[in-house]
Amino acid sequence: RRAEQILGRTRAELIGRNAFELFPESVGSSIHETLKTAMDRRGLIEAENYYAPVDRWIEVRADATEDEVSVYFRDVTARRHAQDSVQFQSRLLDAIGQAVIATDLDGGIIYWNRAAEVLFGWSAEEVVGKNGIAMTHASYSAVEDARLFGRMRSGRSWMGEAQLLSKVGRVFVAAVSDTPILGEDGTLLGM
Repeated sequence: RRAEQILGRTRAELIGRNAFELFPESVGSSIHETLKTAMDRRGLIEAENYYAPVDRWIEVRADATEDEVSVYFRDVTARRHAQDSVQFQSRLLDAIGQAVIATDLDGGIIYWNRAAEVLFGWSAEEVVGKNGIAMTHASYSAVEDARLFGRMRSGRSWMGEAQLLSKVGRVFVAAVSDTPILGEDGTLLGM
């Protein structure tokens, strides 16, 4: 039923027919190449392909034997659009030239933009998953940690100056703005 929806053809039109004859526009497409590769290798091939005739991203799993090819596919257009949106937002946050750091509700860093890398000296790979306050606050203590996380979990915004710490141990004063990150339903997701 889902294949009928994606392909715009009924089961009766599809069963027993050559796919490339039914969909001549697919010949030469990336999906066609994926299927040809599976047939040539006589094995499993997985790929994500944009298929212009239906304006969708399709995840394809083609498994070929000597006699036949089984093709499993699903529409991943919504996920691809979401990924594109996230990539655009990430590039946007890199372009603003100000350090942007996002943490989860436990203070673990989940986002660290390019300006944060330059300001603090740590790459995103070095800090993602680590406690943001412990890494960046010059006067870090368990008491300070509890106070800041308490404020964060309450969902209150805060603006002010803080003494921060770079990777090489340089202490500097910075204007800081803590803003809650809320889900569509208003649930606090992070800071």
